[in-house]
Amino acid sequence: MLKDYQGTLKDLNKTHVLERNDACTLSMHGDIKGMLKNYQGVLEDLDKVHVFEPNNTCTLNTHGHVK
Repeated sequence: MLKDYQGTLKDLNKTHVLERNDACTLSMHGDIKGMLKNYQGVLEDLDKVHVFEPNNTCTLNTHGHVK
C-alpha cells in the first residue's frame, strides 16, 4: 500500500462532489481522515452518513470509538 492518504482524500473529494449521499464514499472519506488523525473530520463524515442511513451499524460503531 502506498499510503498516499492526501492523494486518496483528494480523489474521494472529487467523488464526494458527485455522490453526496453515498454512505460508502463518506465512510471511506472518514477512514482516510482517521489515518491522517483528523478525528473531528471523521466525526463530521460519520454524522453525514447517519443523516441518510440512521441504522448503519458500522458507522455508529466507529462513531463511538472516535469519540
